[in-house]
Amino acid sequence: MLQKLGSIALLACCCSALLLMPTAAAQSRLEDANAEAQQINQQGLEQLYLMEFPAALQSFEQALSTARAASDRFTEGAALNNIGCFTV
Repeated sequence: MLQKLGSIALLACCCSALLLMPTAAAQSRLEDANAEAQQINQQGLEQLYLMEFPAALQSFEQALSTARAASDRFTEGAALNNIGCFTV
């Protein structure tokens, strides 16, 4: 019985997720924003390597903002981690 209820709940989640899927144009904009956030975060890492600390922090903060706007949780976490390096 529990397995059947679990399957029904999973099916309901999948169906509601399909209803919330963005259009192709919106998906493309999200992917572009995700790529931009990752690029800015990478730029911050390069600045950190070159010991350009204020510029690196600014890049990480910009990457964080861009990632949040794009709902890119992976890059958001990476940017937060990199910002955390400055508080140690």
